[in-house]
Amino acid sequence: MRIGSTWCFVILVSGCVFPTPSKEFACKTDQDCDPERVCGDQQYCIIPTLDAAPSDASVDAAIAIDGAMIDAGPIVMTFNVTLTDCDGSKCNGGYDGVKQPAQGGTANATKLCADHALPTAVDYTISTNTPGGRFCTYVPGSMTWGCDGSCSGCNPITTVTCSNP
Repeated sequence: MRIGSTWCFVILVSGCVFPTPSKEFACKTDQDCDPERVCGDQQYCIIPTLDAAPSDASVDAAIAIDGAMIDAGPIVMTFNVTLTDCDGSKCNGGYDGVKQPAQGGTANATKLCADHALPTAVDYTISTNTPGGRFCTYVPGSMTWGCDGSCSGCNPITTVTCSNP
């Protein structure tokens, strides 16, 4: 009876599969990893965290190994921009059909991305129309909107492409 139960145990255990970390993330130095990763204590490429609070080493090791198995790229999304998304007005992005990043286009695109919980504005498009009316530009330093009540040559932003990171 004991031999039969031993074989049952061996057969039962042999059916279990234990996860192993991905070999493509194995490393010896930081140079073995993608640029955004570092070689962790367990010799797997990991994405470093910003919080350096002391913690239990066994928990850190488990996180590093689990984190190494996930290779998530950046999130990139494009959003349509309505004629009221900038302080209830059109978002200024250009003038006379030319994008003007330094004159508010980039600040507006960045604010629109932040409103969608994505920190980086990759690009934006403008309409070729110059509808006139009230156009607003976000002023990051004061976190306010500056608006022109009658910009006759302004082109509104029509889409914004955002990413994280």
